[in-house]
Amino acid sequence: MSLQNQSLIFAKIPTGLPTSEHLRLISSEIPSNAPAGGLLLQTLYLSLDPYMRGCMRDPKIKTYSDAYIVGKTFSNYGISRVIESNDMRFTRGDIVVPRIAKTEFSLYQVVSAAEVPLFTIVSAENGIPLTYYIGVLGMPGVTAYHSLMNVAGPVKSGETILISAAAGAVGQIVGQLAKLNGLRVVGSVGSDEKVKFVTEELGFDAAWNYKKEPDYYAAIDKYIPEGIDIYYDNVGGPILDAAFAKTKVYGRIISCGAISQYNLLPEERYGYKNLVEIFQRRLTVKGFITRDLFVNHPESVKEIKNEMAKLVEKDGGASFLFKEDITEGIENTITAFQGLLTGKNNGKVIMKFSS
Repeated sequence: MSLQNQSLIFAKIPTGLPTSEHLRLISSEIPSNAPAGGLLLQTLYLSLDPYMRGCMRDPKIKTYSDAYIVGKTFSNYGISRVIESNDMRFTRGDIVVPRIAKTEFSLYQVVSAAEVPLFTIVSAENGIPLTYYIGVLGMPGVTAYHSLMNVAGPVKSGETILISAAAGAVGQIVGQLAKLNGLRVVGSVGSDEKVKFVTEELGFDAAWNYKKEPDYYAAIDKYIPEGIDIYYDNVGGPILDAAFAKTKVYGRIISCGAISQYNLLPEERYGYKNLVEIFQRRLTVKGFITRDLFVNHPESVKEIKNEMAKLVEKDGGASFLFKEDITEGIENTITAFQGLLTGKNNGKVIMKFSS
């Protein structure tokens, strides 16, 4: 017996925005039983994250993340259901997530005995949406909490934080955590709909649509006349340059990502003009990689997830919101990924492959 499977294969290294030339959908047959000591999984949901674009590179180029291998299946953090188990720790029907980005962009996945320890069972009966385990209770939630409370911290009530890509997976969590800690929160987003979302639903104090107000210097003067205490950067490029010049003396800049630069060749990337402000304003500029926490301090990851779970469970989830942008069908993954990389998403981007 066999199963009809579909998988997204990393077919070619892109030089710009990835297309179906770079991520190719193929069909295949796989055994309908689990391997010795292993698992057979049905994929339910998969996360799409900006960092994945940086993994689509020549493996000779070394960075913090492993490169995708041409000809191999695309993978990331996902949620799956156990169809068959040959490991006593798992039973049919268990819902599992990987500790690292090991869920394949396939309808079904065969997990070898050696890879089984990478997967953890999560509850499907506690009222928390399953998708939260790859969102607010997954890597984005850990990223937001750790970076604000530990990397940028200690944060102080009354400080002002500016967050770029504020309606995205990480930005929306950082903003709400900042409000809970008494900060004034301002966001930069890419549409009027997102402005309304972060101000009216998430409680940001102000936000602007950078496509309508592209002069970052003027926008910061308008919405943050008191000056920035903390700039939380998800975007890079011109807004980071403006933040160098508009952050207060002894202010902090937290570098979480640079999505505006990911699809550019090195010679096309933005050339920063205000780096002199780092020493003139005595700024602290910190970069961080959440993977370091997952690999080196799993106990801290568990603690952070517990704290985030308390927030999303409070008042039945009404006090802490998490917006998701869910696309159904493996065949639509490329379009959703392109939307993420060009800012067309509204919330955490998730692919739904099955129910």
